[in-house]
Amino acid sequence: ESIEALVGRYQVLRGHLLALDRRIPALELAGVDGKLEHLRARAALGGGPWRRAPGVLNEAVRGHYRRYAAGWRSALRDLLRRD
Repeated sequence: ESIEALVGRYQVLRGHLLALDRRIPALELAGVDGKLEHLRARAALGGGPWRRAPGVLNEAVRGHYRRYAAGWRSALRDLLRRD
């Protein structure tokens, strides 16, 4: 599944959580927001590996690959993917 498709799915999930109003803990919504932010950052990576490297490194340093993806595997996949 593409990163763009995942962004769409998480946006729908976020909408459903907001529709639940106060029945959903704020921590759950924060987790979805964090995942959505990470997916958007990954979707915005463009160019060759050297152009993507700063964005991948930023997400890695922030712990987002570990928290919201498959860790170093996802970071490496983002560096080596062909757009």
